[in-house]
Amino acid sequence: MKNISKSKINEIVQEEFWLLFGLCILFIFYIILPFILNLHEPAIGLQIVLNGVVVSVLYAILAMGFSLIYGIAKQLKLSLGGYYVIAAYAMYFLLETRKITPGTFPYITISATTINTDGLFLLALILLPIILMIIILFIFNGVFQKSHFILLLSSPIFSGGGYIFIEVFLKGELLANIIVEGLYIGLAVLSVGFAAWYLELPKREIAIGAAIFGISLPILMYLIYLPVVYIAMMIVAVMFTACIAMISDRYLLDRFRTSHVNVMIVTFAIALFVQNFIQIVYFPYNGIQLLPFGPEDRTLRGIVPLSGMLVLNLEAFGWGKARISYLRIISMVFSIAALILLYAFIWFTKMGKALRAVSQDEDAAALTGINIRKITAIVSGVGMGLIGFAAVLTSPFSAAPQWSPYMGWWVLITCIAVVTLGGMGSLPGSVIAAFVIGFAQTITSSITTVVPFLNVPFNNFSDVIPFAAILLVLIFKPEGLFGTKEELE
Repeated sequence: MKNISKSKINEIVQEEFWLLFGLCILFIFYIILPFILNLHEPAIGLQIVLNGVVVSVLYAILAMGFSLIYGIAKQLKLSLGGYYVIAAYAMYFLLETRKITPGTFPYITISATTINTDGLFLLALILLPIILMIIILFIFNGVFQKSHFILLLSSPIFSGGGYIFIEVFLKGELLANIIVEGLYIGLAVLSVGFAAWYLELPKREIAIGAAIFGISLPILMYLIYLPVVYIAMMIVAVMFTACIAMISDRYLLDRFRTSHVNVMIVTFAIALFVQNFIQIVYFPYNGIQLLPFGPEDRTLRGIVPLSGMLVLNLEAFGWGKARISYLRIISMVFSIAALILLYAFIWFTKMGKALRAVSQDEDAAALTGINIRKITAIVSGVGMGLIGFAAVLTSPFSAAPQWSPYMGWWVLITCIAVVTLGGMGSLPGSVIAAFVIGFAQTITSSITTVVPFLNVPFNNFSDVIPFAAILLVLIFKPEGLFGTKEELE
């Protein structure tokens, strides 16, 4: 986090000129190599480069969340993979609740001997978004002026109500089939406003922004077919993950802040707990039955079909055709938008300035009146929120969109590899390292040549070669590419 100041970046450019020059050469090599390996059809080389960008951006999202927490709170939280699993299954859970309709309520049967808890639970799932919206509006009513509160009150009405109006009166859908979706859209809009309020953004701008956001969602859905339901569920899943991270940080990890070893042990235990707890949580199935998640893999339905491909016809140039999944393109767009929002939050908001102050000198920041406990909780929420955002993007947009309770360990290993290579606490270093590893894995996985003597395809080593490169880098530069020796110590 210290490396994010402009003066520090200029210092890095001057001191690490040859390192940056070498990285530029490496990225040029990354771009040229796929075309060299596919001289007969250069379009395949372009396809590999585009896939490398998508994977690298997703790795950057993961690494930024991990590095942000370490750079400010100085904590190595090994629960990162657990929060990835929480967000992924929260998204899956929300998608399943779309099937719930009031027509399922007759399955609620209460008698002297039996109680159908499935029906009661399904009824509670419909009432929960309403209860949460009432709670958020109650809080807003106490801290916002009347005119601003009216704007906030209108945001879920225009968003959820507008969506239901379009689906029922313009598209002919049954009200019972979309009522849950409308509730989630309204809850997502209010959740964004609530997060902005907690991050101490100006109240007037929050009210106006929430109203504009709420009004624009159904309009954009009608005009350009924006998948507002998926976007709303992504927001709710990420907010849910961030809230759990903040609560655990405030009431569980706060007492261990002075001991790095205890933080690592406790967060590792959290990851193990999530991995085992998620298997006994029930989710709605077809709107009339509850089933446990279980240990088996599950596939998430994407915004567009998994088989949807964008075909770039380059035959006029003699290159052939390049194909890239629509899901990967959408993933890249969302990821880049998240990185831009994170940059704007850190550099242009009051809370962002407080985060930078704490990262540079916690004691001095405390003397100026900054609430260190709140800052630590916020950075935990933002960091794990980024991890959750990557979860709702990575799984449905990957080549094999399978989820299991154990998938968080791969995420943790990848994050550790990226931030170690880039330098602990260095946000620019994490982004650069994400591209180094992302491109290395993508290019290696595309090479199907059999390795002599081993008699195995070269792409089998796609997960090994990047980490071998990390070991070589750490031998000569243990603090990482853009880390500092002070951080290493």
